[in-house]
Amino acid sequence: MRLTVLLAATFALIPGLCLAQQASAIVEDVQAEAVAVSQFDYVAPGQVIDLGSEGTLTLGYLSSCERERIAGGQVTVGKDQSTVVGGSVKRLKIVCDGGSLQLSPDQSQQSLTVVFRDFDPSKNKNLPKPQTVIYGTSPVVSVGAAGAAINIKRIDRSDQPIDLVLPNATVDLATQGIELAPGGLYQAKAMGRGIIFKIDTSASGGGPIVGRLLRF
Repeated sequence: MRLTVLLAATFALIPGLCLAQQASAIVEDVQAEAVAVSQFDYVAPGQVIDLGSEGTLTLGYLSSCERERIAGGQVTVGKDQSTVVGGSVKRLKIVCDGGSLQLSPDQSQQSLTVVFRDFDPSKNKNLPKPQTVIYGTSPVVSVGAAGAAINIKRIDRSDQPIDLVLPNATVDLATQGIELAPGGLYQAKAMGRGIIFKIDTSASGGGPIVGRLLRF
């Protein structure tokens, strides 16, 4: 009996695990009744979202950097863009680091462990290349679990590190009053992992989420 219950629970988790691995877009905003997605959720190809006649949805595609504003209708998530039936969609190509955003959790873990060490700008002259570029001075940090502690440290010059406990699995650092320096090279560490990222030299403030996404 216990084995049956355990197997049932395991299979119930499979769709969620597959979704995390196959995610093609992130929900930037949603205004609709009785939909199964909310802001910062990841969505996968084939997933259907019914907005009714008046609902709205904004998606940021991780690979294609397409940003869609959808009004009404039935939305089927694709790999690079959505199919919308019975509604309207406006698309805008934005600047984002699509190559790094679409890594699966396993690929991300493998690449992050390579740089999981402390860099000291006063000692380390050969600084690493960034794994991703953020096109806004306030990143949106996605760690996958609420209550995670994150440390952000500038490594191309000496600066005061930032230590923060994230109230949610994904947090817009703009809401925490945190703004990083354009052109700065940073190391972020959370959940036993680390990532090197750079703030684009022309970055300012916020902007589309998919262009500011720091995904662990």
